[in-house]
Amino acid sequence: MLMVALGTLATVYFLRAFEPSDELAETGPPLNFNYEPVVTTPNLLQQFQGISSGGPLMGILFKLLFWEGATMSLLLSVPIVVTVVAWRLANGSLTRPAIVIAGLRISAWAYPTEIMVRQFYRDDPDLVEKTLYQVQHPNDRAATAEVHRLLQKRRKRHLK
Repeated sequence: MLMVALGTLATVYFLRAFEPSDELAETGPPLNFNYEPVVTTPNLLQQFQGISSGGPLMGILFKLLFWEGATMSLLLSVPIVVTVVAWRLANGSLTRPAIVIAGLRISAWAYPTEIMVRQFYRDDPDLVEKTLYQVQHPNDRAATAEVHRLLQKRRKRHLK
């Protein structure tokens, strides 16, 4: 469910960058109700924020699932996040969701993978050690197979 939720959220944020906006939604309809809605293209800040929100959310997903590329995605996105938050703060248009997502991005980048693994699998020390070895040696197929075997065993145990 985590993969679907973060993947969907990243897609929505990315696509909202290109969503045309309706000026009447902000100002309301005129009193005579004979009007044509004015649709405008998104401004540069809206596009930049939408594009910069999709990548880091995927980086958070990759980090939570211990996949390759998570650190690079988060390293590249943190300066972009800081720029967008500073820009929105200067314009006075900083919203609570923007602050929460910026905090998630920065905390996911700063949180070590080893601590995450130890926290998620704290009841299974064998799985912790095998997963940490597999994260440090991503090309070792035997380690990957062993981690998958232990995860399948864990899932079966929790389904009972």
